[in-house]
Amino acid sequence: MKSNKRLIIGLVLLLTGVAGLLAIRSNPMSMGGGMGMMQGGGGMMGQGNMKEMMKRMMGDQLPPGIDATDLPDPQSQGARLLTRYCTQCHDLPPPALHTSSEWPKVFARMNQHMKMMSRMGSILNPTGQEQLIILNYLQLHAADNSE
Repeated sequence: MKSNKRLIIGLVLLLTGVAGLLAIRSNPMSMGGGMGMMQGGGGMMGQGNMKEMMKRMMGDQLPPGIDATDLPDPQSQGARLLTRYCTQCHDLPPPALHTSSEWPKVFARMNQHMKMMSRMGSILNPTGQEQLIILNYLQLHAADNSE
């Protein structure tokens, strides 16, 4: 089971890299740092395109999403940061998707993906403090803490 997850993650990373290279080839001006770099919301692919690419690549393997207003304590800083960063690549995950003990590992994996993609200029990466706020929020409202 773990080898399947690693294979899927590896394929996602590989396909993401290929998509980035194709984006560079189709728009060589994007590497010049001028307007081409900023088209579509930032980076080679643009933040708006990342989510669509992930949906095409991953299909029904992405977590089911919820509306931001359906989050627990939707006006909290944790909910706002979760919405800001996590929806760049997939729909908004409900905190009850995982238990409080599962979230650190899931969040660490997602953070690695964000770091890689932010190096390519495709998405924004949360600061260390923002990461702590998001993880604390997810654990506070996790499956084993929900009513």
